[in-house]
Amino acid sequence: MKNITKNILNNILNKAVIIILFTSFLSFTGCSSIFNGSMATVAINSNPSSATVKINGMDGGATPTKIRLQRGETHIIEIKKEGYLDYKVITNKSIAGWFWVNIICGGLIGIVIDAATGNMYDVEPRIINANLTKDTSFNFENNNNEFDNDYTSKYVMGEFESIQLRDENNNIVGNIQITWE
Repeated sequence: MKNITKNILNNILNKAVIIILFTSFLSFTGCSSIFNGSMATVAINSNPSSATVKINGMDGGATPTKIRLQRGETHIIEIKKEGYLDYKVITNKSIAGWFWVNIICGGLIGIVIDAATGNMYDVEPRIINANLTKDTSFNFENNNNEFDNDYTSKYVMGEFESIQLRDENNNIVGNIQITWE
C-alpha cells in the first residue's frame, strides 16, 4: 500500500513540476513569439497569372506565390504584368490572437517581448487576389510622337475613353478624357 501511495505522490509531483515549468515558460516568453514566430505567410494570386511580384521593391517571384513577411512592419506589394495596369497593396498590422494570451496568463514579460520584437502583430491581408486591368493607354514610344494608321484606326473607332500620358518611368503624368458622339 505504501508503494501505491508513493507512486501516486510521485506522479502528482511530476505533473506539478511540468505544469510549473510550462507556466514559467509562458510567463517569461511571448506567446506570439512562440506560436507565430516573426514571419507571416501571405498568398498572392493574380488574374491573369504569371505577373511579377515585388515586395518593398525586391523581387518576390511570379503569381501565384506564397511569401513570408516580417511581422510588425508595413510592406508594399506590387504586382505587374506587361499590358496591364500595376496593382499595389500596402499591408497593415493587426494584433495577433496569441498576444492576448499574454494578457490572460499575466505574462508581463511576454507582452514586452512580443511588443519589442513586433511579433504581437499579424500581417493583413493574408491573401491577395489581384484582378489586373488591361492597360488601354496610348504609348507614343517608337511613334515619333505621332499617331500612325494602326493607332488612328483603333482609337478612332471608340475602343478607349481616355489616353494616359506616362513619363520614362511609366508613372502617369496626365490623362486625356475622350467623349465619343
